[in-house]
Amino acid sequence: MTTLSLGVVAGNERTADALREFGHALEGSTGLSVETCTLPDNEALLAAIAAAELDVAWAPPLVALELQQRQLAEPWLVVQRGFSAGYHSALFVRADSTLHEVADLRSTRVAWVNRDSASGFVAPRWRLRGLGYDPEALFSEERYLGNHLKVAEAVLAGDVDVGATHIAVDPNTGQLRSAPWLEVGADARDVRVIVLIGPIPGDVIVGASRLPVATRQRFTAALLALPLAARPYAEAVFQAHRFDPAPRGHLDLLRGLARDGRR
Repeated sequence: MTTLSLGVVAGNERTADALREFGHALEGSTGLSVETCTLPDNEALLAAIAAAELDVAWAPPLVALELQQRQLAEPWLVVQRGFSAGYHSALFVRADSTLHEVADLRSTRVAWVNRDSASGFVAPRWRLRGLGYDPEALFSEERYLGNHLKVAEAVLAGDVDVGATHIAVDPNTGQLRSAPWLEVGADARDVRVIVLIGPIPGDVIVGASRLPVATRQRFTAALLALPLAARPYAEAVFQAHRFDPAPRGHLDLLRGLARDGRR
């Protein structure tokens, strides 16, 4: 039986356990032996795929773009987190904040996710530059907190003045469907969005370019069908209710954005 390694960036045993069960649940429908692993950060993920130590991974869009540009991996599937929900980036503040527009952000403290985060760093900086503001000069302090939940918590606690994160917006009504501040127990009324950017490409499942076409077909077919036994673990690991084929050019929007927004 062919062995396939599947990895995600995660820092807790709960995710590692759920990923292991997810892999087991896929074995029957793929005919593959699925080995799973968690990695400490995106740099480790990139290195593992480059060294042929990892076959398939869950990657944020900018990491997937780098893998594609280096011809190490291709996007196979898009991770879908919300029913009919668009994926946006937002700069947000507490509802009781005196900050109401971009001009008010001068000399404030901002929390980013990390430099590889499209919604938590690159997209909002790109938008700020487009509005005529230099992010390097706009803020008095910049913090990199590592994940979206920590950014939400820092804003809600008043540790920073503004944060950058992802949100899901219903494309028909414009209503908020999901956001990290909701996940940490805040109410939608506790937060005000100052800048909304998007929609932008979402996270993807990438597969190493060296893998046979037959292996790609078997694995992607299983995730598209998503066996019942795997669904609870897909929610636990990826916060996903389904996977869709990655359309051609899915990451194209990010090429210019990444070049300008990372500055």
